[in-house]
Amino acid sequence: MPTIKEYLNHIKTSTTLRPRVRLQFLRKDESVEDEVLEDVLGGTLNINRDNGVRRAISIEFQNTDGRFNPNKYRVWVNKKFRVSLGYRIDGEDILFPQGVFVMTNPRYSSRSSGSTVTLSGVDKFSLLDGTNGGYLNDIYQINVGTNANDAIRDLLLIYTDPEPPLLQDTTFTTPYTIRKNYEDTARSILDELAFSLSRNIYYNENGKLVFKDDIPDDKKGSLYDFNDGAISFEYLGSEREADFSSVKNVVKVIGDNVDGVPVSGEARDENPLSPNNVNIIGEKPNQPITQDIIQTVQQAEDLAEYVLKRLLILNNLVSISCVPMFHLDVDQIITLTDENHGFQRQRFLIDSISIPLSVGGTMSINVVNADEIDIRTSL
Repeated sequence: MPTIKEYLNHIKTSTTLRPRVRLQFLRKDESVEDEVLEDVLGGTLNINRDNGVRRAISIEFQNTDGRFNPNKYRVWVNKKFRVSLGYRIDGEDILFPQGVFVMTNPRYSSRSSGSTVTLSGVDKFSLLDGTNGGYLNDIYQINVGTNANDAIRDLLLIYTDPEPPLLQDTTFTTPYTIRKNYEDTARSILDELAFSLSRNIYYNENGKLVFKDDIPDDKKGSLYDFNDGAISFEYLGSEREADFSSVKNVVKVIGDNVDGVPVSGEARDENPLSPNNVNIIGEKPNQPITQDIIQTVQQAEDLAEYVLKRLLILNNLVSISCVPMFHLDVDQIITLTDENHGFQRQRFLIDSISIPLSVGGTMSINVVNADEIDIRTSL
């Protein structure tokens, strides 16, 4: 198999890149039932940095001899499939995992030239949020004093996720009994727990549920340096938008009433080095956030900082056009050197990715500022 160095050199120097797709149909326990590894006619992989569903894909194949026609072994309701993407280099494939997907509606085309199929799917969070499942069959209750990680493990057992989740250790226990009704989804429970700890929750490229704190952007190394002084073919240009309307510099979180006194916390951008601080542009408050599961001032302040960090980076949005790069992922760092924008190895955080799977397609990477702001909080 080609090395990472050979892969990076290939995308920089090759004038013709041919994406390779490995699609593995999975059994209920997510062991491999069948595999397809070949060139594709087209399709798109979209990844975003949101909590919840992050990954969605469509892939177009030749439907030779009806091999992708609906049947319970390959193409069926809620069938799971794993996708890896990469390139063939010197006769060998290098492939990067891109997620485990739950099948949505396949589309078929029949012409005199032959038959094609477009398989579509969204990641496993769709089994929890009501898209492909996740509505509660009965009243669901998490007792007061339950560890948050234990609550998540118990929930995933009900929805038969065979992959153990990646849960960061925590001593947080539910401050009251959480009770959900028939019209609620498993996601509503997960969101409540994520808000309580100001954590990210999503399925990663290997199909595992992740429930972890943010990693500070300044602790992340760059996955790729665009246009870094070398002559190469991968960087095709970029567009920049100063999104002033989305900038907020004050976030207030209101929690539960404790002993008759509402718990609240506030995060303000008061850093003199920040161009968006309240002393320069005035207060631009975000809509107050109300979460009953917040029981302490510290929890309220942590959530306010978590939200404010995301709002502060939105003032500098850049969309990069490049050849498809399958090793990149959201919430990771790249750098960009572009004299027209005044960028010299400027660090950016990947917010979303759109990867075309057809030969000659152009990948779009939306990035935002990766500057860490020292936020001071107050009540």
